[in-house]
Amino acid sequence: MITTDRYLFAGSSYNGISRSSDNGLTWSSIGPFVPDHNVGINALLSVGTNLFAWTNYYGAYKSTNNGTSWAEVGGGHPGKNYFIYAVFANSGFIYSGTSLGVFRSTYTESLWDSVNTGLTDRNVVGFSALGNSLFAITYSGGVFRSSNNGDTWTRANGGLSGSIIESIIPCGTTLYGLTQDSVYKSTNNGDTWVPSSTGLPHLYYPQIAVSGILYLLVIEVIQICIGLRIMV
Repeated sequence: MITTDRYLFAGSSYNGISRSSDNGLTWSSIGPFVPDHNVGINALLSVGTNLFAWTNYYGAYKSTNNGTSWAEVGGGHPGKNYFIYAVFANSGFIYSGTSLGVFRSTYTESLWDSVNTGLTDRNVVGFSALGNSLFAITYSGGVFRSSNNGDTWTRANGGLSGSIIESIIPCGTTLYGLTQDSVYKSTNNGDTWVPSSTGLPHLYYPQIAVSGILYLLVIEVIQICIGLRIMV
């Protein structure tokens, strides 16, 4: 689900996108529509006045009028044939992580470029950014970093020792990487990572939210300010 200043948008795995103008009290179906097919939505992204939707097997679409109408933006993108894991907007570009690697476009263009030089694992399942650095999270190859908007990538896995990072959250100048059951942090832009789970309860798929200070959310809904104090 994503929000704009006027609407809520929710994507489903079977019936496209629904829109609400009354904070979720009522919803209406707004597409994108493919004749004689049910369209599932893999990802939604709102950038300025543009709304982007990635479907399962029917490509990528863009709306400039809050979903009233849609246009396909699939030039150069493999979205009709391969799975899309993640989407991300940063520094004027849109990135999609797929089973064929990273594809990049601008907010206004309808064409996509493959930007995978240096990626040894093309299954890209997530993104993050800190300063001028863009990070790609892969399924089994670890973390990769780019300082040129994805033109080239280098490994940023020092200290992970085979741990699989599933998401990266920036907080100030520090990066926090989450695995299925632990937390790592990097204070040097991903060059090296160190464990940062001391004092935490047993974690299972932890999630992080940043609001002034950093909190870790675990299944028991305990809030923990990492490195400072435990808040219950």
